[in-house]
Amino acid sequence: MGDLEQEIEGYISQQFEIYQLSEDAGISTAAIKAANIQKHIQLLVLNNGISQLTVTGTSRNNGTSNENGDDLSALLLPFLLRFIDAAVTKEMSADNKDAIARVLEITAALACTVSFTCQHFSAVDAILARAQLFSEVSLERLRTTACMLLGSVAVQLRELLLRSHKHLKEQHQRQGLEANVASCLGTIETALLPRLTDKSQAVRQCAIEAIGKLLAASSIVSLKAPPKEERTKKEHSSEATEQENEEGAESEDEDEEEENLALNGLIWSMWHDPSVANRVEAIQAVPISTYTVDHIVARIQDVKEKVRVAALDALRRKVDPRVEMTEEHFCDILQYGLTERCEATKDATVKLICTKWMKAAKFDPVELVRIMGVTVNETECENALKVILKTVRSGDHSPIQELSDPEIRCFCANVEKAMVHLKDSSVVFDEYQLFYTRVACSTAKESNFLTYAQKESILTKVAPDIPTLCDLFQKHLARFIESVQEEDQESEDQESFVCLQLLQLAKVAGLQEEGSRRHFASVMTKTLSAIETPEDLIEECVESLRAAYEDDENNFFDAISAILDALMSFPKARGDLVLDEEVISETTTRVLFLFSVVLEKATPTLSTHELIETMFKIILSAVSSSTKSIRELGVSCFGKLGLLSQKNTVLSEFKPILLKIACNEGEALQCRGQALLALADWALLYPEVLHSHDGHPYNLIECIYSMIGHSNECIVAIAAEVGVKLSFSGRIKDEKLLGRLLAVFLDPNSSKERNDDAMDQDGKALGSSLRVHQLLSLFFTAFCLKSADNRSLLLNSIREALLVASSFTKTKKRSLVFPLVKLVEYVCSIVIHNDAGVIKQDIEHRKNDQDVSLSSSVQVAQFLVKQDERLSVTQRRALYKYLGAQDIDVLTGDKDMLLTLNGCIEELAFIADASNVKLLRPLTQLLHDLSGEIEEHDGPGSSDDDTVTEHSDDQSVNNDDQSSGGQPWSIR
Repeated sequence: MGDLEQEIEGYISQQFEIYQLSEDAGISTAAIKAANIQKHIQLLVLNNGISQLTVTGTSRNNGTSNENGDDLSALLLPFLLRFIDAAVTKEMSADNKDAIARVLEITAALACTVSFTCQHFSAVDAILARAQLFSEVSLERLRTTACMLLGSVAVQLRELLLRSHKHLKEQHQRQGLEANVASCLGTIETALLPRLTDKSQAVRQCAIEAIGKLLAASSIVSLKAPPKEERTKKEHSSEATEQENEEGAESEDEDEEEENLALNGLIWSMWHDPSVANRVEAIQAVPISTYTVDHIVARIQDVKEKVRVAALDALRRKVDPRVEMTEEHFCDILQYGLTERCEATKDATVKLICTKWMKAAKFDPVELVRIMGVTVNETECENALKVILKTVRSGDHSPIQELSDPEIRCFCANVEKAMVHLKDSSVVFDEYQLFYTRVACSTAKESNFLTYAQKESILTKVAPDIPTLCDLFQKHLARFIESVQEEDQESEDQESFVCLQLLQLAKVAGLQEEGSRRHFASVMTKTLSAIETPEDLIEECVESLRAAYEDDENNFFDAISAILDALMSFPKARGDLVLDEEVISETTTRVLFLFSVVLEKATPTLSTHELIETMFKIILSAVSSSTKSIRELGVSCFGKLGLLSQKNTVLSEFKPILLKIACNEGEALQCRGQALLALADWALLYPEVLHSHDGHPYNLIECIYSMIGHSNECIVAIAAEVGVKLSFSGRIKDEKLLGRLLAVFLDPNSSKERNDDAMDQDGKALGSSLRVHQLLSLFFTAFCLKSADNRSLLLNSIREALLVASSFTKTKKRSLVFPLVKLVEYVCSIVIHNDAGVIKQDIEHRKNDQDVSLSSSVQVAQFLVKQDERLSVTQRRALYKYLGAQDIDVLTGDKDMLLTLNGCIEELAFIADASNVKLLRPLTQLLHDLSGEIEEHDGPGSSDDDTVTEHSDDQSVNNDDQSSGGQPWSIR
């Protein structure tokens, strides 16, 4: 037997060397090579006299093949382990990496082939045990190669399953094989999961690649892995009916994906691995499903260009847009991919649109926008069409160069053929064709790649004249009104979309000809004068009317006056008094909405037109209306009207009305919010809006303070948004306001747990806490960068922020305690790292750190003196620990601030418990050693104890203000 073993070892070594040097490599090649090696070894064994082994290894001799297979498996296993040990322990380099990988491939393939022949998996189990052992050693290169081996075994197990469908005819045989493979895959998963968080980047990358191969193999295993000790037992299970198998299959698949540890580990690496290469590898390795597409699309927002491009490439190569993508996916890809900030990301997105998406739509742009849901995602679909049209019209076919020549010709031809020719009002079209035609015309008109003749040719062939467009508009408007009356939501959305597209197409077609312009203006005036016109069209009709009078804005205001007269006279035509009230309310709402749209883009020319007087009377009446919706619209219009009115009018007439509404606790939230936002806008134009006037009991700044401390989260959000606007503009420079803004921003109990849809809606709503947190996250940094005074102001707001934060009471059983120390540390960090004047100078930076540390310590100490008993144990201990950790430079620090701090520390030593006094000991000792020197230098009376320890709030703030330009100190 020794000679046989020697002969087998020599043959295996020879074949392994041939495979390593072969130009052909891969999964199938390794499997075929392994099968040939097995057959040759069987012949060697047969020729050596072991006649009980069959040549094919199949069960022909009443079950004796398993015993013969055991002999073959036992014979080959030592050689396989020897090759594995040699490959794993070999120092890997660029020269031998491919050779080592091939040894692992052929070894895994031979082990799987022998296991299949033997009908048991002892060889694979032994190899996996050895790989798992190597994956846990301390040497990085061994763990890396072990992960490569585990991935190779997973690949060959998948290949084995695919081959088994041809060779195994019996159902029980296939089930037994799948059970064994599933168990092996479970072992591989157990070994690889810890390596996803390995400290080595190379190990993590190999583990990610191996898990991708593992998931590919797991996708074709229909059985769950049984426990290893039960692998040889017969399984008995009853067959389920087809109805039970089909029912709930999709939801079960999704649940399994969410519970799949390997898949979730791969997704975690895709999001959180610190290595860019590893995140790219995870994107390439992750299998495609509706569950994983969400995560791939999200990686388009990654901070690294390579990850973003890899995500877009994965979507282009592996994802079917018709099957595995939703309308939200299209929107996210276009929103974050078509960015001007990164050329590579934009190019990858353009390539995805022009190749994968257009090919899925059979190169029909109309079909593409249908798939993308253009009726609800108009902006995103327009951006996609602009990319497609630019690719064709610019002559730059680089985004579609991977397409074949017939596909490129089809792409270019369909882009022009898809436009519908609106020759007359009888043309039949759907909303998708009309949308594409409108975008194609608008892009042609603005294109830099087309000549004037080419532009005119496209517009002449496609866009109709204005009378025809008006006829089409009126026909679809009638259908729209009918759909509204019949409450047919689907038809209503369709007709609304068509009407809006026709209005935009009219502006593209051109309103230069006087007759066309007058006719179009007449149709728009008639449409706006009708109370039956749906509200969805009002804004676009007003803008179309404005475009018709682009050269003469006074005529536009005259037309609005005529529309207003028509609307206001409408209720008088109704006879029933009860109905009159409803009609009047409806008419007033329509008029106010019309005013809101007109005022949104009005110019100062309006202030000299008689229309503004009419607006003022109607808006003033609406503000005092008993109907909440009318009152809210009136307040909104009042704010816009004030921006176009004279300063004296705003201060004397407008301001008192809105200020009264904003300060009225009994007023509706929406009205108060709109009033406060309007006052803030006026304050940016006229600083006098912030001042109190004789005879008016209300003050805007006091109103902001009152609302920002309100229990209602929406009111707080509105006041905070106004505070940010006025503070950043410099209209208000107040430590108290900044302190309140800090408390709002860092409040851990503010509602932040929302789903994506709720976040989108909340971000646009009045009083959105989400939008306020986004603003504040940018505000403090930008505020500090503006000037040194701003940094000093924010630094001196720490005590006020602590006072406000400590006053927050728990409103729920699980409310979180406000992290007061984090507030202090956040302010210090913002001030230090956003001092633009000293960023490049280390010495000055160090001095700046010292100023911040001393000032924050004084404010924290003063706060503790006043509020020590009211704090929780956690808050109190954290603040004392913060004070004790400050190593202040008392030699160069501001002496007044040092004396104030020393007095506060001495007082805290009397009121604090022993554990907190112990935390203060380092700072107490530092101040105690030098307090005598400071007092002696300043002279008698300068450090009177009563003066030091009993400062009033105002005196403390003054000391802080004086110290803003004090001496350097540092946190060491």
